[in-house]
Amino acid sequence: MLAPDRAYLAMHPNLRPPMPIEHSQIANWAIAEGWPGTSKHIPLTQATFPALLELPGHYSYCMGESGAAPLGFGQIWLNQANGTTNLVRVLIDPQRRGQGLGKLLCRLLLAEANRISPGQAVKLRVYRGNHAAVSVYRALGFETVVGESNAEVLAMASRKC
Repeated sequence: MLAPDRAYLAMHPNLRPPMPIEHSQIANWAIAEGWPGTSKHIPLTQATFPALLELPGHYSYCMGESGAAPLGFGQIWLNQANGTTNLVRVLIDPQRRGQGLGKLLCRLLLAEANRISPGQAVKLRVYRGNHAAVSVYRALGFETVVGESNAEVLAMASRKC
């Protein structure tokens, strides 16, 4: 397992747009993770992944230094239909999991969400069986939204940004 330099990352956290050359790698992470097969009626494949980045109201980010391989990926979705700010498609490189990078990525995404949509609570949905992600979200102050959850998925919202 490759270990990032935690001290460096803590001092130099960086969100940047994903580069086209990285789309295939990130799509592979998503497919392996078992992301839902479609989003906005677009099937998830390597070929269609770039279209998911272009959906209206979606802001896409990689975590990592410019020119270096991404450590993680996530999107902020400003849902105009219901006025919510959402974290979606959050992933860490499978070879780098278990090192605190998920929490760092989510903190960076939350800060960015607060920058582009100040003061608004942030929502997300996560598979109930994804215990590591649920733990990260709870540690960051997310709480379950019972009325929006179901047997398979927890809906969660931040207490504050």
